[in-house]
Amino acid sequence: MKYLILVLFSLLLFINNDSLALWEQDEAAYAGFAYNMVEKEQYLIPDFEWSWPHRKPPLHFWLIAGSYKVFGYNEFATRLPSAIAILLCVFLIYFFTLRLYSKNMALWASYVFMGSLLMPLYGKISLTDASLLLCFMGSYFSIHSYLKEDHPKWLVSLLIFIASGALLKGPPIFIPVCGAILMSFIFGQRKKLFLKLFLISIIGIIPFSVWAYGTWLLDGGKFFNWWMDWYILKRTSETIYGQTGFIGYYLLVFILCFLPWFLFIPLSLKNLVKDTIRKHNSDTLLFQFGWLLFGWIFYEIIRSKLPSYAFAVIPIWCTYIAKTVLAFKEEKITISKLSRDSWASLWILLAFGILIYRDRIPYDNMQFIAFVLACFFFLFGLLYWLSSRLKFLKNRLPELALGFALGLNFIAWGIAIPAFEPTRRFPKLIAERLVKLNSASKHVFFSSDYSMSSLPVYLAWSGFKFQTADRENYDQCTQDSLQYSSHELFMIQRRNFHSLTVISDSFKLSPIYGWISDRGVVDTYFIAERVQKN
Repeated sequence: MKYLILVLFSLLLFINNDSLALWEQDEAAYAGFAYNMVEKEQYLIPDFEWSWPHRKPPLHFWLIAGSYKVFGYNEFATRLPSAIAILLCVFLIYFFTLRLYSKNMALWASYVFMGSLLMPLYGKISLTDASLLLCFMGSYFSIHSYLKEDHPKWLVSLLIFIASGALLKGPPIFIPVCGAILMSFIFGQRKKLFLKLFLISIIGIIPFSVWAYGTWLLDGGKFFNWWMDWYILKRTSETIYGQTGFIGYYLLVFILCFLPWFLFIPLSLKNLVKDTIRKHNSDTLLFQFGWLLFGWIFYEIIRSKLPSYAFAVIPIWCTYIAKTVLAFKEEKITISKLSRDSWASLWILLAFGILIYRDRIPYDNMQFIAFVLACFFFLFGLLYWLSSRLKFLKNRLPELALGFALGLNFIAWGIAIPAFEPTRRFPKLIAERLVKLNSASKHVFFSSDYSMSSLPVYLAWSGFKFQTADRENYDQCTQDSLQYSSHELFMIQRRNFHSLTVISDSFKLSPIYGWISDRGVVDTYFIAERVQKN
């Protein structure tokens, strides 16, 4: 049975990865960085059209580039490293909890991870977060294992995960690792062990430093200074693009992430707090407290917030929820009939709410998806209600939670998102329209930065070159290019179309109207194709 669940989770991670268009902004930007690395063989400084805010240390882009060399330029290859990273997270949870606790604990900790709502998402969108989560998990379990066994292999494991995490995103890997180790060194009993762990952590910065030095040699420190200011200084002292939240934001993120396990979360949190208070009894618990402090509470305090910032504590959530699940399965604790009925009522009410309002959804195919979701929520609401009344369902709440999570994710990624794809894939549609024009030069001039990174990515994958009008004077730059250049294809945005005065019989205009997903707006663009005169 456990292998069947792993197979289903694997299918979930890979289903439709080859057919869904790239997501704006980050995924498309990362695809562009990897493309340029392969084509230009410049692997140190990430660079691509309209993607400058998303530049980071290069390991994730290297992984995508390697995938491109094997599978070619496509969406599947772009997402493969993230999908594999999430599968490796499952392996790490199972392997380490098996060594640290028991087989049943390992099994249910893995199920809790696979039965979350956010983890599949990070495996299906090519972000740095899946690989960074893998590094967080590896670092946490390596230290945990070293405190238990004091074997050098765990120091080597820790070094690999820290060095990889630093090459993925820089300092974030060091915040929970070094913070927890230093706290444990100051207040713990086995100071020599924690001193070794700290020295290994510091050594882990060497590959990152070599990369940073390489970028400095290339551009005199321009990129590295920008990156330090944009990703480190500004994100710890202020907010970027309004990415902020209230104190308690990450607790809400974790509850939503593990929502299918909600009936087990209150007792899990109670046990987590109880163990944290008892931190003086054990170096391991002291280290865990430090990991929670620097991997979670630290991010609650700073102003800049995104859901994945505090993912370092995901392994702790998985293990504590798994402990509660096992206690329930062994009948050491019970879930009251009132709790089960309340949870069942929530899903049944949600089902009826969807049915009542589904006619107001403007897209026909989404109305069908709403009906499927309503049936799904009603089914599980009914099962939760019966679990307090039928003997054979009495101890099946964990299985219901896992089935609910996997089923909901399959509906989302197998039916709902593909059904919305014709609306969401607007940038890819533009690129396909441009490619079909069969321009001899395969060159497109953009009238401004449209902030749709996937558009130039798809063009680049098709062998096109592109140029964007000067940011400070895009109208005049576009006019000059239309009038004096030999370019055959131009993309003109609606907001700067009316200021152009040189559109004449020399050009054939084709409007394209669509929805831009990351901004939630519709817009019109025009393809200006130079007419060849006889």
